[in-house]
Amino acid sequence: MIKIFGKKMLITIFLVILFRVGSVFPVPFIDTSVLKLSMKNVGETIFGLFNMMSGGGLSQASILAMGVSPYINASTIVQLLTVAIPFLENMKKEGISGVKKLNRMTRYLSIVLSILQAVGFYAALSSWGALSGDGVLVTVVIVLSFTVGSAFVMWLGERLTESGVGNGISILLVAGILSGLPSGVISLSVIKPVYLAFIIAVIVFISIVFVVFMNESEQRIPVRYSRAIGRYQNGSESYLPLKVNMSGVMPVIFASTILSIPQTLVMFVPSFLETDIGSNILSVFSSNNIVYGIIYFVLIILFNYFYVSIQYDPVQMSNTLKQNGGMIPGVRPGSQTSKFIAKSINRITFIDALFLAVIAVVPIILNTAFGGFSFYLGGTSLLIVVGVFIETVRQIQTMTNKGKKLI
Repeated sequence: MIKIFGKKMLITIFLVILFRVGSVFPVPFIDTSVLKLSMKNVGETIFGLFNMMSGGGLSQASILAMGVSPYINASTIVQLLTVAIPFLENMKKEGISGVKKLNRMTRYLSIVLSILQAVGFYAALSSWGALSGDGVLVTVVIVLSFTVGSAFVMWLGERLTESGVGNGISILLVAGILSGLPSGVISLSVIKPVYLAFIIAVIVFISIVFVVFMNESEQRIPVRYSRAIGRYQNGSESYLPLKVNMSGVMPVIFASTILSIPQTLVMFVPSFLETDIGSNILSVFSSNNIVYGIIYFVLIILFNYFYVSIQYDPVQMSNTLKQNGGMIPGVRPGSQTSKFIAKSINRITFIDALFLAVIAVVPIILNTAFGGFSFYLGGTSLLIVVGVFIETVRQIQTMTNKGKKLI
């Protein structure tokens, strides 16, 4: 088992290096010097979000510039459709065969989204004057390069999941985000006076500790089994774990995407800024505006409740307990159990929503308080990095413990 773990680690390192090497090669017919200047002003648009998720690949117009965002968006859409469409919901219940069908659907949808994103980025490049050529050939080469690069990233992620350590797509996402660590440290080190940099570093450290604590926290609902099931004997007690951070980083990503839409639309209709109404609306959706922070805070809470509601079904959880001969002490099986679980989930969701909203809004407050300074490890990236790191470490510990038992 130890040898297998070592092999998996080597494969993981190799594929991550391959991913980062691929992020260096630029797509033809794009003037990267003009692109980098233009990307400095799109931090609050959807392109800024994609650039963060690709580790700056978008600002370099690399072949892998689309990164993992098409696959993540496709996975999210398929999850939502699984809840809304009974046919897909039944497919999910088919077991391994159903999961394989949904994964295949996710891949196809990912390619479609890659093409759409590539076309959108091409239009942005054209409006910025960042193209070094024109014509049908240039359009096809650029769109096809971005699409193929996205498909390659998806392939790398799946190979990582199968043969490496951790979730492949998540590992590649973190690798892209952490690629900006050196520049982030440099930007922090040049802040004057020095004590401001120290304050920001302390806040980031406290945020990391807070995120780790919340990711590891859970509420354990006691469960008593009336018949033997698995390793539990008649009358034995166990618990139903409910993680505090049940939704992960998805509500933050949803909220960020929604708030980036106005700024993104203005990129393609710049004349909108020339009107008083347009300039006033855009000022509201600027991250330096207090209204932006309030809307961001509220959206994260709303999306958190929405995402948890589609991921966790108290009635189904209650039925599963009943079928396995389990019951919550002091709570009658059936509707009373489902109500008890729903109440527990709602209470946890409120705590989780506040946690995510605070972590996401703190960087905005820092950005405003310290004169426009923006540290690269913002709320979204911080939640992603810490969450993936915890899950990967947990998987590594599981694999090493199995190896010790075999020895």
